Amino acid sequence: MNGAESGIDEGRDDGVDDLVARAEEALPVGDAVVARSLAEEALALVVEAQAWPRVAETAGLLGHASALVGEIQRAETAYLMAAECRRGLAEADVHLDGRPGARWGWYLRTTYRWDDAREVLERSAAGCTERGDTVAAALADVELAALELDKKLAGATLLRLDTALPVLDTEGQVPDAVRARLLRAEALLARGRHDEAGETVVAVLDACGTHGLLALRGDALVVRSRLTLETGGTSTEAAVDARAALDLARDRGLVWLEIAALWAMAATEDVGRGLFDDDPPPAGLPPRAGSFADQAGRLRQQLNNQWFDLHPLRTVEQRVGR
Repeated sequence: MNGAESGIDEGRDDGVDDLVARAEEALPVGDAVVARSLAEEALALVVEAQAWPRVAETAGLLGHASALVGEIQRAETAYLMAAECRRGLAEADVHLDGRPGARWGWYLRTTYRWDDAREVLERSAAGCTERGDTVAAALADVELAALELDKKLAGATLLRLDTALPVLDTEGQVPDAVRARLLRAEALLARGRHDEAGETVVAVLDACGTHGLLALRGDALVVRSRLTLETGGTSTEAAVDARAALDLARDRGLVWLEIAALWAMAATEDVGRGLFDDDPPPAGLPPRAGSFADQAGRLRQQLNNQWFDLHPLRTVEQRVGR
């Protein structure tokens, strides 16, 4: 589809590029609410102009920003729109790839649709590699590494990151490379390589400070809180990092970070309980009402209770008819 067919004058700045750029800049600093509003405006302009080739980019961006702040239904609708448009325009058996595909993979994994996440990411990695887009392939590999970590396969996580990180570093993809290193720290922690994990977390926090990566800083603080507890640190020390992450999450409306920080606070609460001769509750009982574990569970349940498609890839295939 050329510019005339899409309703876009290729020589005119329609405002979409600026909106997308501002949204992308807002995400690493944790301004997901701002990014969502900008992406929504960009998508509206794209649809108004019938610039269909840009739907995957703008709708995918809206889906990602919406997911970060816990608006699951809006994220679901946006991602399905992006995927349907991508598949329809290609007139082929394809799904989202590149950065939109990597983000969709993250979202599908985070909402427990692991099989669909793996299919999207593996197709993206293969397709991008075939056409020589090494950065996009590396983005897919990072999300596949995160999927392996979710499935307790820390060794596979490290192998994938060893492939992706040199590409991201060489191509100057700083936020993506920092996130990959944080995943590496988590994998090292899972394998009991505490010294290496600690060094990696310190490097991540330094990079977050240098580049203003507030959202990633919150994630790194959660990991450092876990590391502190696993290496014999006090619950008080661990709670400082977990509380800082929780405050950041609530200030920026980052719901997934809030859940992770609440669980980190719950872990410090469990360890700290022994300092006051207060026995932990018997196994199997629900967490105490109002406790950090209770807050984390309730918040996660609120997200799970929102509508989402159990098999979005199959839905897209059915809607597009291929």
